[in-house]
Amino acid sequence: MTKKCKSCGKESGEYDYCFSCNNKYKEQQNKQGTIDQIKNLNQNIGHFVALYAKVHPKEEQEVLAEWKQKEKQREEQEK
Repeated sequence: MTKKCKSCGKESGEYDYCFSCNNKYKEQQNKQGTIDQIKNLNQNIGHFVALYAKVHPKEEQEVLAEWKQKEKQREEQEK
């Protein structure tokens, strides 16, 4: 008995999804995994900067000013 793909309607043999839809799903999952890894790295960098700022309070102001400047640049690029 052959099934039809739940996503696109093509014949998918004994599976719920055809090969191409399954590959698209896997690619999307890999992309999401990469995005999550980047977010985690950014959080870790933020934590390290915060710890560094506690040890070196003078440089904390410089780091915060640099971050604000980068944030403004990102906002300008989005517009």
